[in-house]
Amino acid sequence: MSDTEIAIVGCGPKGLYALDSLCEAARRSPRHRFTVHIFEPSAHPGAGPIYDPRQPDVLLMNFPAGLINAWTDGRGPSFLEWAARSPKPVDAGDYVPRAHVGRYLFWSFERVVAKAPSNVRLIRHKTRVDAVNRNGDQWRIPPENITVDHVLITTGHQDGFRNSATETHDHIPSPFPIDQRLTQTTVPPNSTVRCKGFALTFIDTMLALTEGRGGVFTLSATGYTYTPSGTEPRRIAPFSRSARPMRAKVEAGDRQVVVRDRKWGCATFCHAAMLFAQSFQRSNAAARL
Repeated sequence: MSDTEIAIVGCGPKGLYALDSLCEAARRSPRHRFTVHIFEPSAHPGAGPIYDPRQPDVLLMNFPAGLINAWTDGRGPSFLEWAARSPKPVDAGDYVPRAHVGRYLFWSFERVVAKAPSNVRLIRHKTRVDAVNRNGDQWRIPPENITVDHVLITTGHQDGFRNSATETHDHIPSPFPIDQRLTQTTVPPNSTVRCKGFALTFIDTMLALTEGRGGVFTLSATGYTYTPSGTEPRRIAPFSRSARPMRAKVEAGDRQVVVRDRKWGCATFCHAAMLFAQSFQRSNAAARL
């Protein structure tokens, strides 16, 4: 019986799908043994830091729940089927908290591990990988110097260019993780916050500093109104080269964007962001006068 050693570097959703595919391939080669090293520093493989189940519920998905499925060929439950077992139902058109999806992805990872075929040995390394070095026909992975035949890089979104910047009392290179970087100590109530960029990261920041602090957006016939809690910043000012928020996604099978109700679809995000921008422009104009 021959042996192959494989490393999966980064085990968020992409790493989860890679691991599942490897296990399925191993079932078709029962006379071949596989050792799979999983390198993921976060506490919830499958979810990773982007879908961390512990993050605030105000951070939402940017596509509907009905499109979320960690499995192929019906081998496992879709997110909707999995969520139906919980006391809080989810509709196909809902834009659910990323934390909720993270719990589903972590559950899926544990299911893959539990159902791995007998010719697959899984070894988890709760460590960050900063380099992969060639070693003859193999690869060596520090800091543990694990040697493998093949490496799968499934690290997903990287934040290195922001994390490499210096953080000071008035400059936060990256808002993530939100519950640690955007506290009332780092961003005090009634402060002014300037955000470099006007896309998805800004939307997370805006929601964390408003709804995340107890404020409420209410939809009326004329648009959205915001009722402050008193703990949010006085002003949140995004800026970018276009001075416009990221374009909303169109509905599946349609070319027309529909602003959703309190479900907070992506179009709603951008609508609220535009309202913020308009109010900031008016405030700035008044300040200049």
